[in-house]
Amino acid sequence: MTSLLGPPRVHLHPDLTQPVGGVWFPYTSTLSDELASFSQAVTPMLGSIVALQMDWRAFRSRPGLDSEGSPPSPPLLRVTTNRMTVEFIVIPPRTPSTLAEALARLASGKPIPPERRHSLLVRYAEQLLERASTAAEHRGTLRSTPPSRSKKLGDSAAHHQQVPAPPGTQHPSVLG
Repeated sequence: MTSLLGPPRVHLHPDLTQPVGGVWFPYTSTLSDELASFSQAVTPMLGSIVALQMDWRAFRSRPGLDSEGSPPSPPLLRVTTNRMTVEFIVIPPRTPSTLAEALARLASGKPIPPERRHSLLVRYAEQLLERASTAAEHRGTLRSTPPSRSKKLGDSAAHHQQVPAPPGTQHPSVLG
């Protein structure tokens, strides 16, 4: 399914055991409008989504990743499927496309072109990926219960809202 905005900008790392297994660059800060196309893009590779976990309210107010008020670590979306759990970096839509592209390449295990490999922008993208990986590893060590029970048990991830997965009917390709 292609939304009116365009195809979902989703990239997966070939090794989904990495702390960050993919990246999603939505077109708007209203993620609920884009969840169906995100779900349809990742379901063929990851399996049926059973839970999504993210601090949804904080995302809408996030500036671009290069903004002065931007938090040190990019937002993470935990996608739990019937086969695995994968952490995605969610790149805020106000992030410049050059930084978003560098971060998407790094997070999906794709090489950076040699002429850009040593740029400050790529170095900053590497730092963002490192911080996100550390945050994802930390979130992983804090979770010992299934996603559907975390709020009831009051674990540290309880402030993250969980929503049921949108139904997926098509098998669109994930952009590479």
